[in-house]
Amino acid sequence: HDALFFPKSLLAEGRNFLLAAAAVSELRAERRYRYYCFFDGDAYLENWEWGWRRFQDFLEEWEPAVGLPDLEQYSANIKRNFLHTAEKVKSVLNFDHTVVAVHSDASSKLLPYVTDLDALCQWVSQWRFSSLANAIYPNHVLLTHDIMVGNPHHSSYSKSLCLELMQNVSLELRLQVPKDVHSCLPDPLN
Repeated sequence: HDALFFPKSLLAEGRNFLLAAAAVSELRAERRYRYYCFFDGDAYLENWEWGWRRFQDFLEEWEPAVGLPDLEQYSANIKRNFLHTAEKVKSVLNFDHTVVAVHSDASSKLLPYVTDLDALCQWVSQWRFSSLANAIYPNHVLLTHDIMVGNPHHSSYSKSLCLELMQNVSLELRLQVPKDVHSCLPDPLN
């Protein structure tokens, strides 16, 4: 129907392809989207119509720079933090890119994904995006616990260089800003 498919693309390449298609759509419609929403092809909700409406409600109410649903596979640390609080929404530093909504006002600083190192590690473009999002929009990268998505399939790709490459990206980004904001661009932990 109204779907685009970019076979054998890496995650960030596919997202950039969709962003370009959205730009063409905006030009034709003569209006901007409020959010650019990216989903992995295998991402699922138990009820798409209900879940998508809840996600849209979250975006409209909170207006995050980057909005995220909860993910079944998120780390135990994120889950533990939600269990000890009544908060339905939480600011997060590092996140999975299974489903990501980027506010149009933030898009020019965060998109397109930089894919120059993705052939070596697909996580690098996502790390750069997450780092920039948190440095530029602190406390506006928000995850809602009200919507749970799943991501059942994972491609096999080398992860051996990921940590080193992500550390290099963090260093590169810190070299572009004053020293007093270096702590806003941390190194990955593992």
